[in-house]
Amino acid sequence: MADTALTAAASAATATATRWAGALTDEDHATLATAFYRAESLAHAALEQALAQVSEPYRAELREQIADEARHVAVFAGWHAEAPEPVPAPKPRPRGEPIWFTTLLLNEIAGFCQFHMLAGLVGDAVKEADVRVVAGEEIAHIERLTRWLEPTRKTKEWATVRAMADRFVARLESRMMQFLPSSQLAELRTEMGRITETLIEELL
Repeated sequence: MADTALTAAASAATATATRWAGALTDEDHATLATAFYRAESLAHAALEQALAQVSEPYRAELREQIADEARHVAVFAGWHAEAPEPVPAPKPRPRGEPIWFTTLLLNEIAGFCQFHMLAGLVGDAVKEADVRVVAGEEIAHIERLTRWLEPTRKTKEWATVRAMADRFVARLESRMMQFLPSSQLAELRTEMGRITETLIEELL
């Protein structure tokens, strides 16, 4: 089921973005490059913080994911003529493992959809190929975190997981504003929000 849901979301995001590709200005593309660099930098920081708090059985795979994220940061850093300013990491907060897994999974699901959106918007064959590699790596991350979170479905803590997912969905519009702030792209933001929400509901 997860494979089917991911394939459907990827197709929908790419198709939606392809329809909108001609509407983006040079400024929109520059904003996208910066926003994706910042988002991947923050994702990398979150993984580092999670690694310090989860138990040993999860750490080897989490280190693999951190290495992937570091490559993703480098990809988007390379889209800038000059090295972008480092993104400050948020202050670490203590979290239990199910909370970490949910936090990371929601960000990975949104990122997966956004990468496929970017592949349809970027308008450059080399950059598109790079983005599709990044998006492909997100699949393993999503599958891993879903597997780790699965035992929580049978516990009372699942209500917290669902509440986190609901809050994340409620903030999708503001999240998409970071990538596509132009008022001319409001409908694209809305469409991408729907695609992301659908995938979250399928997987959680």
